[in-house]
Amino acid sequence: MKKLDLNTIAEEVLDECFANEEVNTLEALDFVEDKDENEGKVQSSFKYNITLKRPPNVSNEDLIRDIQAGINVKKNTELLVRYNYGLIIDVASKCTCYIPFEDKISYGVEGFMRALKTFDLNKNVKFITYASSSIYMTVYNESSDANYMVHFPRYMSVHKIKVKRFCQEYMRKHGVRPTPEIISEGTGIEIQHVNNCLLFQSEYTSLDAPLDGVTDGTLGDIIHSPASDFNLNVDSIRAPLRYAINELTNELSTKEREIIQRVHGLGEYEPETLREIADNGFVDDNGKYVKSRSSIHRKYSEAMQKLKKLVLAKGYEYEDF
Repeated sequence: MKKLDLNTIAEEVLDECFANEEVNTLEALDFVEDKDENEGKVQSSFKYNITLKRPPNVSNEDLIRDIQAGINVKKNTELLVRYNYGLIIDVASKCTCYIPFEDKISYGVEGFMRALKTFDLNKNVKFITYASSSIYMTVYNESSDANYMVHFPRYMSVHKIKVKRFCQEYMRKHGVRPTPEIISEGTGIEIQHVNNCLLFQSEYTSLDAPLDGVTDGTLGDIIHSPASDFNLNVDSIRAPLRYAINELTNELSTKEREIIQRVHGLGEYEPETLREIADNGFVDDNGKYVKSRSSIHRKYSEAMQKLKKLVLAKGYEYEDF
């Protein structure tokens, strides 16, 4: 049997489905009112422009069987998306993550295509059940980086990483922080987006942060204590903190420590997104090569939960942010 790679045709099929749509997702939804004849109530629903009514003699499994057999793959995949587009909207819209509605639908379609790629007809489960779970998981997994009450658009998250890396590299080379204009020129990101990234870069400010990009003064230089004998000894704070961190992380496995360092850019690692870690490669403690972003997310969450338990067990406190 011919083995198909649905990733190679997924974008083409979705483009075909939305080829006639010149508006965004929200504008493509027509609000209609259906009157219930029995109860006399007005019920609200959405009418989707790309949705097709499924013929009574055609099931999802029939279409998937033809797709896996290589029969009219593009056409059958398009029909499957159109027949189930209402399901995608329904499941994705019920997800309570803090991202825009259009993003939920986008991730929902992505989850549906993943379900189509991995569905096994030999297992005793309906495709609609399998697809619903895949849509739900994809929406939550893909939006996990934005679930800290404040939503950053997808492009903003990418820009933030680029800006942060550029600033770190620039400071290593020149010893001063780059101006927004320099960042914009060096990264190719518009100046307004650079300013937004810098605004939300961090809620915390280091005492070693420079006052501006010209002078050598730092924030710690202008902070004075009421006590005349006050002396800020950075090493007296840094040394026990480093010892405590090493003590905690040494109780993690090598791979648990690695995934935390890669996500947060600790040690020798630059900060990476979960998607980048999956693309660049990660081998777990069992020697298994992990390629799925959802699996990377699960392993990172497990490592962080273990680290938090260790923190509390040692009598320390931590703050989620």
